[in-house]
Amino acid sequence: MVNRKLYGALKISAIYLIAGCIWIISSDTILKLLIPDADEYAVYQTYKGWTFILSSAVLLFTLLYSEFKKRDMIESDLIKNLHEKKILLNEIHHRVKNNQRQVLPNR
Repeated sequence: MVNRKLYGALKISAIYLIAGCIWIISSDTILKLLIPDADEYAVYQTYKGWTFILSSAVLLFTLLYSEFKKRDMIESDLIKNLHEKKILLNEIHHRVKNNQRQVLPNR
């Protein structure tokens, strides 16, 4: 269970790190090419920062939602399997009791 949690956290962090680095490098390069004026460049840097925050939030939401959805499916399967095992255990218990009554009728 610890490995799954660690894997999920590392996966999300790595995707965020890679996406963030790509965003910063590419957006700075594009902005320098499009906006040569320093004052205007500063304004667009602010917009770029807000866009990064918004896109980061969307990316994190998507990754976390996907991870939680997977975990919910696994948990649902585990609950279903546990329920089936309880039914099986009850059936075995019932059959053992019936067999005991047939072998030992005085009980």
